[in-house]
Amino acid sequence: MAVWGRPPDQTPPLDLSGETTFELCVRSYGPDHSLAEVLVERARSWDAAGRPPKTVKICAYVRENDYTPSENEIVIDRRHTRFVIELEG
Repeated sequence: MAVWGRPPDQTPPLDLSGETTFELCVRSYGPDHSLAEVLVERARSWDAAGRPPKTVKICAYVRENDYTPSENEIVIDRRHTRFVIELEG
C-alpha cells in the first residue's frame, strides 16, 4: 500500500478550503514499493504538466469486480484491489 499525504512534521491548516499549499510526500507500507514508485511518478508528471486539475478522487474496489474507466480516470490494479484515480478539472 502507498498513499499521498503531508510530510509527518506538517499539521493540516485550519483553513480547509483546499487553497493552502503543502509539500506532497508518498508513504509506503509493506515490502513492495512499486505502488509508491507509481505515485511518485504520477506526482512528478502532474507537476511537470503545470499541476492540473484542481481535484483528484481516489476510490478502491475489489479487483474481481469489472470496471470500465472513463477518459479522466487512471486505473492501478494491485493483487486484490483496483484503485481508480479520477482527475476532475
